[in-house]
This record gives sequence, structure tokens and C-alpha cells, in this order.
Amino acid sequence: AGVLYPAFGLLLSPVFAAGAMALSSVSVLTNALRLRRIAPAMYEPPKTETPLSQAQTQPAE
Repeated sequence: AGVLYPAFGLLLSPVFAAGAMALSSVSVLTNALRLRRIAPAMYEPPKTETPLSQAQTQPAE
């Protein structure tokens, strides 16, 4: 509650400091729950019409 006093000469009431900490905890909790719903996209290699072994053995024209 007294962290703003040296810089600005402002004292914060402990009631407001407790409310700010409670809101911070709620926001952390909601963000953690939102992150649980995200499924990362799986990497899928591009599909080619000819296998690489055939493409490498054909002579260039």
C-alpha cells in the first residue's frame, strides 16, 4: 500500500490494495482457464504428387 509514496507521495488504502490483488488473482485464473482450451495446430508436411525418391532420380530436362 505504500509503494507509491516515495515516488508520488500517495498512500493507497489497504482496502483498495487488497481489492486490486483480488482482481489480479481473478484475471490470472481466467487467463489460465482460457489457455487450457487452446489446442496447438499440429504440423502437417505438404503432400506431393511424386515421392521424393522418384523426383531425385529423374534427369533434368
